[in-house]
Amino acid sequence: MGGRVFHLSRRLRSSRFGATATVFMGNSLSAGMGFLILAFLARTLKPSEFGTLSPIVAVLDTGQLLIDSVLTLGMLHVASKYAVQAPQVSNMALKIGLWTRLAVGLAIGLVGVIASRWISVFLLETPDWSGEIMLMFVAIAPISTYTFVTFVLQTRERFVTLAIVSLCKNGFRLVLIGGIFLLGLLSVTSVVWSYAAAAIAAAAFGLFFVRAGPFLTPGIDRSILKEIFSVNKWMVLAAIGILGARIDILMLTRISTSVQVAWYTAAFQLCMVFGILSQALVTTLFPRTSKLSSAQEVRRHVLTCLKYAPFVLAAGAAVTLVSPWIVPLLLGKAYAATTGVFNILLFSSLVTLLMNPILLVFFPMNWSSMFGMASLLQLLLRIALNLLLIAPYGAMGAGVADLASKILITAGMLCAVAWRMRRMEREGIAGGTVAG
Repeated sequence: MGGRVFHLSRRLRSSRFGATATVFMGNSLSAGMGFLILAFLARTLKPSEFGTLSPIVAVLDTGQLLIDSVLTLGMLHVASKYAVQAPQVSNMALKIGLWTRLAVGLAIGLVGVIASRWISVFLLETPDWSGEIMLMFVAIAPISTYTFVTFVLQTRERFVTLAIVSLCKNGFRLVLIGGIFLLGLLSVTSVVWSYAAAAIAAAAFGLFFVRAGPFLTPGIDRSILKEIFSVNKWMVLAAIGILGARIDILMLTRISTSVQVAWYTAAFQLCMVFGILSQALVTTLFPRTSKLSSAQEVRRHVLTCLKYAPFVLAAGAAVTLVSPWIVPLLLGKAYAATTGVFNILLFSSLVTLLMNPILLVFFPMNWSSMFGMASLLQLLLRIALNLLLIAPYGAMGAGVADLASKILITAGMLCAVAWRMRRMEREGIAGGTVAG
């Protein structure tokens, strides 16, 4: 009996590693395409042009991230929790998620189109880029549909298909930008058009991999909507904090120079490989952590994640040693000064990589309020530090603000998890449900 349990446990661990590896491979290939786009644009456009392009594209990224942050985790938590025991409930959660995402995406797009001229003047001190900003707002609804498809595949643990779909967004961008370059039409405007067209193409491609039937039936189950909202209402606060990197770019655009914006954006994109791994871990672990039901399971999950900390930090230290040669090699000599910013953002990415799988336990513990409040506090601290550091130190100051705010708030969140587990065990419910 003990031998069977051991082999079953080993198979489960192997399956989990295989799923993570599959998603990571797909996301890594997508990130590789994204890096090719970054390196190509950094070498082809002037730093001032790249610095102008960055906040325009950040409009699309910010809209997508806002929708994903506010409307996704509640949907994923409910859909994953009931995926096996009540598939109809899971499908209803996904259906609610789809239509709320589309409604919010269209609303943001409409407001953005109306305000595009004002946004152009506010960010870039000229109305000349209002058309490009308008395009990015129009692309928010399609890109939100594409990410919904990835969440459906995640909930149903179809990780091979998810890896394939993950390739299409940056794949389309790479093909379109390569095409306009070959035609001799490369410019900030043509790149923005490529991003908008790629968003529409990615949404159309992704929809081929999910059955639309369960999401088109009439009616809404209010009890499921209430359960989703009980998580999502706190994600409004979390979303504000998660937008930090984009806010850094926007604050740099307003306070510093376009060259500093270009340096920060380039360094941030180079660190995306760690963000991709973090995303792959969260993608594969979230459906499982949603099913955690006791304090012992939560503790086991946290301790398992912490075991990897020395290896992750050692890898980061190794990368910083060679970064003075790697950064100019990848981005060109014009970005040699980006090395210091890259090193700071690298360790910030490593903190995220280590902490995101741990902080997933807030959701089965029914403590999403703490996650939301911590994210809001991190943003407020980050903005305050940016106001102090960006003017004198530019991109380096924004990087320091990112890392410092993340370390302080993450330490507080870890203390909160430890306190919560000790309290549960002290009250004698360690063998009961997490929510108890």
